[in-house]
Amino acid sequence: MFGAAVLLRLAFVAPLHAPIVFADEVAPTSFARALLGRHPTPTMAYEPFYHAGYAILSAPWTAMFGPIGAWHAATVMNAALLATTVPLVYLLLRDSLDVRPPLALGAAAVTSLYPSLLLEAGFTWSESAVLTAVLLAYVACQRMMRTPTTWRAVAFGASAAAAYLVHARLLPLLVLAPVALYLARRWHGLPTTAAIAGVATSVVLFLATRALHGWLRATLWVGSPATDEKEVVTRIFRDPVNLLRALGSFAGQSYTASHASPAPSRSRSS
Repeated sequence: MFGAAVLLRLAFVAPLHAPIVFADEVAPTSFARALLGRHPTPTMAYEPFYHAGYAILSAPWTAMFGPIGAWHAATVMNAALLATTVPLVYLLLRDSLDVRPPLALGAAAVTSLYPSLLLEAGFTWSESAVLTAVLLAYVACQRMMRTPTTWRAVAFGASAAAAYLVHARLLPLLVLAPVALYLARRWHGLPTTAAIAGVATSVVLFLATRALHGWLRATLWVGSPATDEKEVVTRIFRDPVNLLRALGSFAGQSYTASHASPAPSRSRSS
């Protein structure tokens, strides 16, 4: 099923020969070149929500091929990234909602056919990895709740930090990671040391991400760039409506991650 999802996306991107949204697609390329030591002349005059996660994934193609070849290789990578919606949605439905495996697989396959998840493969920007990052963090959280071990707590903390590395708008996942670890400790028996390890992992990776982005800003931006995710947090806390929405989303996601996950000993009919 995963292979079929990849091939379907490759069929959609095959007719493409160059970036479509040039500004948003050239930024990850510039990041990748900088990470490889090919420091371009600073040309970025302001700072939109560009993070380095996608550039790290595409850096090997930048190193191996020329500009056009690297772009085509990145679209193939996108096809694989977006095709992960099949196994990840399948795991989410099967393990969190206790959906029978055949039905979960069918629903996951239908989900992967959503038009934006097909066409996104043709855009070499961070958004092509966002859905994978979100689903991966959710599945990691769900698995930690089912089997509360140190390694799963660390994996969840790392996945939340990796989501932030991919896109600044995924900052809430990183902010809520300590809360999820606390709930896993309180309701699912996660050892305190495991919860601390999970938090420490997310904090260390967050600091590493900030350091990397600080270096990229100093390397690529002209003048003083504007703030990025600070503006998001400021808008949330200044507007009561936004704050209420954020709290409502937090309450719903916390309940789903902690209570909708069946206990490890619960049997599942196939």
